[in-house]
Amino acid sequence: MQYLIYPLAIYVLLTVIRYLILFLLLSKSQIQYPKYQITKADTVPIYLKDLFQTPIKELEQFGFLPCSYLQYQPISKVYQQTNWELLLYNKALKSYVTVVIRRLAEPVNLFDIEFYTFFKDKTLLLTVNGKQHGLIGEFPNTIVQDVYTGKVSVQWQTHQDRLKQLTTSKTACGLSPESFAQALQIQMSGYVSNLAKTGKISPIKGTELFQIHWLTILRSLNPLILSRSRQKAEGKRAVGGSIHQEYWILVEDLPEFNRNIVGLIEVISQFRQSKT
Repeated sequence: MQYLIYPLAIYVLLTVIRYLILFLLLSKSQIQYPKYQITKADTVPIYLKDLFQTPIKELEQFGFLPCSYLQYQPISKVYQQTNWELLLYNKALKSYVTVVIRRLAEPVNLFDIEFYTFFKDKTLLLTVNGKQHGLIGEFPNTIVQDVYTGKVSVQWQTHQDRLKQLTTSKTACGLSPESFAQALQIQMSGYVSNLAKTGKISPIKGTELFQIHWLTILRSLNPLILSRSRQKAEGKRAVGGSIHQEYWILVEDLPEFNRNIVGLIEVISQFRQSKT
């Protein structure tokens, strides 16, 4: 019996440590009102422009064309350096997409891509990828979708499907890049104001910053950890040892995965149980 208790105790201890670390990180995080401003291309570093060429080529297949760059101050005050986003526009569907390089870059997902469509009633349709777990409280006048996928095509299709439903009762707005930046700032600032109004964040004395209320953090811990686990539930995984690896594919991606198999599957090695 004791051999079962020890592993269970270790698992519980590791889980508690995981929650504690996340709690401390969120306790020290600072919230601020975001700012968005259209900037000239010559102010963007050349290496960023080169990196952005990859998502540009992919998004052009969906009818998006690059139109500008956004210089922005994010809601979470973590980094002091300047932040840039690539802005592309789909004229037919009056939708924008922003592309930013992830701070903690992943081998599979180097870019953070989000789709936006504003409506005349000031409602926003926002489709993100693996980020809704980071939202606390209500997002006023915003319909947030999170697809948790490794494919931009799936994310865009999800946005299109919801957009098609909404256009039966709403009218999408065709905004200039400057108007989009202004509308986005108003929408995101409204989110921060709502958090402050509902007591989920509180002002830090002597600054224009906010801190997350400890009770809000406690309520957010479980969804955060579960969502991060879901994000990791794909890709290459070691099974039983570092040599034996398997590819874990999301169900929604299986048809395309199968279509991309070229030629015959060749067995290069076998591992069989020895006969005794």
